[in-house]
Amino acid sequence: MVESKGQQKNNLGEEKNIQCLIIKPEDYNLNATEEAIENIEDLPECFKCDGKKINKKGLPCKKCNGTGRLNNRFFKNLQQILSNEVSKCCTSQYQKLLIEHLEKKRAEQAKVVHTKFTCDGCNVDPIVGIRYKCTVRPDYDLCEKCELRIQPPYPMLKIRHPSKAPAHFMAQYANLP
Repeated sequence: MVESKGQQKNNLGEEKNIQCLIIKPEDYNLNATEEAIENIEDLPECFKCDGKKINKKGLPCKKCNGTGRLNNRFFKNLQQILSNEVSKCCTSQYQKLLIEHLEKKRAEQAKVVHTKFTCDGCNVDPIVGIRYKCTVRPDYDLCEKCELRIQPPYPMLKIRHPSKAPAHFMAQYANLP
């Protein structure tokens, strides 16, 4: 294997530095089976017979010697490298999608309006964004900014959307002042 560095252009024509591993078949003896591998399921599936162990003529596959798996270092290393690259790509794409989803939810949350509710910390009316309702005091609500700034003495209920707010609730706490 050889590590290679270079530049590649993306869709917008901007150059980007890249680095990759190059596997040369001559680095390995493709017919060698010098590494004894205990679990045949760890080996890559034969691409000639698709793991069926026989070729189109019904004879044992010559590439995998009729095992359905490729037993040599070159293909095993290639499979590991490809598997790692796919895993990195999938992880990176998942992280991007998750971040986009969270940003979208934050933007939507910032637009939610709780009509008929006034913040008892800064008197903003109506409360926009997340509303915090006190579980002890009957008419005590805070906006997001005041909830961060003011440390309420009682537990607060976080209400993201007015339709999700409870009609009423009862809470019993021991030793409240």
